Amino acid sequence: MPTATDDLDTLRAQLDEAPLAELTGRFHSHLTVAEVPDAAAFDRLCRRHHAKRTVIDLDRFDDRVQRDVMTTRYHQDDAPGALGRLVDDLRAMCADLEAAGLRVLRVKVEHESLPSLPTYGATRYHEVHVKLDLPEDGYDDVMAWLREQAPATGWVPSRNPNERREGRVLQFVTFRCYEGDRALADERVAEVRARLEARGLRIAEIKRETTVLDTRVDHDAWWLSA
Repeated sequence: MPTATDDLDTLRAQLDEAPLAELTGRFHSHLTVAEVPDAAAFDRLCRRHHAKRTVIDLDRFDDRVQRDVMTTRYHQDDAPGALGRLVDDLRAMCADLEAAGLRVLRVKVEHESLPSLPTYGATRYHEVHVKLDLPEDGYDDVMAWLREQAPATGWVPSRNPNERREGRVLQFVTFRCYEGDRALADERVAEVRARLEARGLRIAEIKRETTVLDTRVDHDAWWLSA
């Protein structure tokens, strides 16, 4: 069975082609792992690579929940060849994780930009994360409303299970643009913002990024598809 390092070797050969060859700026990466029997050891490995552990629960407003444990690392590189250097770093990180007995399921690299790349598709898509700051009191009612709105908006929920503090819950809704241009993505974001604000929900942040590398697009296809 191919490993994550094998996948990255395959991708590395494609990075000299436009538009990826010219891509520079701020990126962030996630390496999703199958199991973490020792969280402290995993955290030490993350710190060695200037990353952190992230835990996200994915669901579609039903009984199915997928918990993803991953590394999160931010990268800034403004010189030509930035993405190639980033992939080389991630290959070394994958090798370290695998040497420690951790199986890397997926490697994902996102560019923290507006949707400026010329095309979207199954492996390069625009992703929008809306962070809602909700009171615990009434949380279930809000989730029921979000569920009702999902067919019209295409959003699905995700949440860090540890993000509850002082009676507040940080809840995300996410949607993706697999096709279209920047104007269409801008329009969708404006529509979602207006819908949430009309409901009186507090938007803490809207984060937009373009996924430029994804070695396992099927990993969360059940959760968020086109």
